Amino acid sequence: MSSAFPASKYSRYKRATAFFLDWLLRARGRGRHTGQRVQLQQLSGLVEEIAAQPSRLSPHLLCQLPKALAACQCAITLRDHVAAYFGEDADEGHQHFLGLLRRWLDALKAVEVEQQEAPLESQRTTFESYYDVLQLDEDFSPDEERGFGAAGVPRRAKADRKKLLEEAFAEDLRLELVCYFLELEELVDGVFDVYDQVKKQKRTLVEATVVAKVAMDTVSSLTAQLQLKYPAL
Repeated sequence: MSSAFPASKYSRYKRATAFFLDWLLRARGRGRHTGQRVQLQQLSGLVEEIAAQPSRLSPHLLCQLPKALAACQCAITLRDHVAAYFGEDADEGHQHFLGLLRRWLDALKAVEVEQQEAPLESQRTTFESYYDVLQLDEDFSPDEERGFGAAGVPRRAKADRKKLLEEAFAEDLRLELVCYFLELEELVDGVFDVYDQVKKQKRTLVEATVVAKVAMDTVSSLTAQLQLKYPAL
């Protein structure tokens, strides 16, 4: 293994992936797939339809296409970086989803090229780097149903989003566990540090007790979130 797990890259990978899948789900909601249960593999058909007939997208979705493609590219790159942490022992399971992302990206890039001469071009945002998409949406989180979970969005759409993200991250148990234990290690170090400051009379015992209580509550919350994602643990 490498010396340090790239936890921040994994977090950004999840955010970029969720952003891109949100865009696909909104595009799906306008076509003949509406009302059907969604799975990752089924989105390939949707991407093919968009590539063949870009006019099925609303003007708003077309304007967001460069941003969605930037998020997809970012997800691919960051996922490769995170997988490299495990070296030769890397789980092959993630390759299937990465393959889907790469095929979708290639197909939708063709749509973007076709739209370059369209009148909508002046309204669209250009990204010099695929990392720009995360700088623009730094507060976007895959655990938040922001936009897609807003008032007025059908419950079925929210359920589809939740199921799709669960499927996308199903192979990431080992990565989630590494992040979990890294967070625990940071909390333990923080508690140890504050009690050390109490010994040196730089902090009061009351302050240390508060820090310890917050750490324990955080551990409980992290554990509950992990068990919710992976009930078999």
